[in-house]
Amino acid sequence: MTEPLVSVIVPIYNAKQYLPQCIESVLNQSYNNIELILVDDGSTDNSFEVCNEYCKSDNRVIAVRQENTGVSGARNKGIDLAKGEYIAFVDSDDELMADGIKLLVEDAIKYDADMVSAVKRIINPDGSVYSPYDDGKCMIYEGVESVELSLDGERQTNSACAKLFKKSFLGDIRFAEGRSINEDGFFLFECYVKLPKLVQHNICIYNYYVRSNSSTRSGFSEKYFDMLYFCDRKREIINELFPQLNQKMTNQEVTTNIFFLEALCKTKDKAYTKYQKDSIKLIRKNYKSYTTMNEHERKMARIIRYGFYPLYKVAVRLVYYRGL
Repeated sequence: MTEPLVSVIVPIYNAKQYLPQCIESVLNQSYNNIELILVDDGSTDNSFEVCNEYCKSDNRVIAVRQENTGVSGARNKGIDLAKGEYIAFVDSDDELMADGIKLLVEDAIKYDADMVSAVKRIINPDGSVYSPYDDGKCMIYEGVESVELSLDGERQTNSACAKLFKKSFLGDIRFAEGRSINEDGFFLFECYVKLPKLVQHNICIYNYYVRSNSSTRSGFSEKYFDMLYFCDRKREIINELFPQLNQKMTNQEVTTNIFFLEALCKTKDKAYTKYQKDSIKLIRKNYKSYTTMNEHERKMARIIRYGFYPLYKVAVRLVYYRGL
């Protein structure tokens, strides 16, 4: 049987330092029938020149350049260019493990799946490795089950990487451009509301590198409002299509506002006071019905419900600014 073509899309912005490792991890896959689409999103560090060198040495590589629109715009460009029956995404500073595409395709064919999801191996700056959920289990979800997984905050429903998508299933679904946080999660949510046949195979296929310059140490910025924006979009969809999942959506609203309040701990700007009050109000209103498997989220909900958030915020700010 002829192997189906897989389009692997890599969005790139100033990633020259990591690109060779990423590109070679794709080109050296045990699964050969791939096209590698490199989308340079207006890099200023000669990343595109690196891409062109690989184009010369391997006819499976396609490199295009566009003005900077963000990672979502670069991924969307790749989707539009893709000729494969299946699509996969890899970030430019990460890498695929050697059998990654092979394992995804095997599951897609075996189960006639619209989407296949595997897991990432997390590699920290100190070289330590964390492999959550790598237990080899394989689960099949159909109908509304994938929507429920997303609303429950399952870790594998938040990233477009370590996954395989049937291109015909994606149709006109695209990443939301102009947004910087949770755009992956919303892209996947739009997939899930189409009620795919989803295979979740808990096997590591992807190396995710946590960089020392990670945004987790950055201060608060307007981009954190994207979390609330996507949460509101999800609420609209749930109300229209899946009203029976109202409580699960409420749980996600509470969790999202907890994350937002934690991000607010990194700023002293009083311009955000209204938004802080709105988030606290929502959490308090839904505290009694809120359920989560995450112990930290439960603790944060209690802190906010009983009025201790201002003290928590001061404590976090002290630690945060001391570490800068």
